[in-house]
Amino acid sequence: MSSIRSFSLLALLALSVAGIGCGKSGIYPIEGVVLLDGSPLGGATVTCQPQGSGQPAFATTKADGSFKVATPAGKGATPGEYKLSLSKVSGRKREGPPPWVGRVGVPVTRAEILAWEKKLADDRKKEHEAVPEPYRTTATTPLSITVPLDQDLVIELTSTSPPSKP
Repeated sequence: MSSIRSFSLLALLALSVAGIGCGKSGIYPIEGVVLLDGSPLGGATVTCQPQGSGQPAFATTKADGSFKVATPAGKGATPGEYKLSLSKVSGRKREGPPPWVGRVGVPVTRAEILAWEKKLADDRKKEHEAVPEPYRTTATTPLSITVPLDQDLVIELTSTSPPSKP
């Protein structure tokens, strides 16, 4: 009985010590708000792309523009440099599968394919991207952060000029 208690105490101590050093390699919260022309930008996707090894982190802004990013490893991101990109598309329809999916015994015609492609193209013309062009991809965005952060992010976008640095 005594050896079981000793083992349990040693295991608990080992787990406690292992948890102490997690700060540098752990997950750090990234929270903030996105504003477009001074108003909250709800429903936008925020992507934090690592500039080295690591996993990207993602968030969707709430109606008040606030967000909290997460990765498959947890809420936040690992330490390092990140590029930020944003997107908010309105007017997007869920296309669903083409009408011939699930149809048995009737081959798909070229006319059906062309009609489906035209419908998709027409639907995409109705879409509107709210985020100004340079901030939509990590290749062109001027937005970058270093994790861990000192404070919450405030990303201020304007329709006509670059945003302030977060």
